[in-house]
Amino acid sequence: MARYVQQGDKLDVLFGAQTATGALVEVAGKVGIVDPKSDGSLYEAGELGSATIVGVVELVNSGVVFADGATVGYDASADEAVVAAGGDFDAGTCVGGAAASAPVRVLLNG
Repeated sequence: MARYVQQGDKLDVLFGAQTATGALVEVAGKVGIVDPKSDGSLYEAGELGSATIVGVVELVNSGVVFADGATVGYDASADEAVVAAGGDFDAGTCVGGAAASAPVRVLLNG
């Protein structure tokens, strides 16, 4: 018998390093955006928090022209969207395209 644990739009995250609200993280093979803490502070290493793994997020663009439907990579150290092969992980799919000077909207790979 199954036991319901939580809704599927958020996943619990045990942070391995200090992490800010709004950072993108990989959780169980999914990509999520870190949810804010009630006091607005950073998550510390070893602290439990959550990340939203569904929806569209807007990322700073590293200067790449993204076509609608293109895979968008994420460079965690620069905190920006990059071509898929140049990032730490694939964040998701570009929604609507983006000019090199514009933020890119990404449907998360949740």
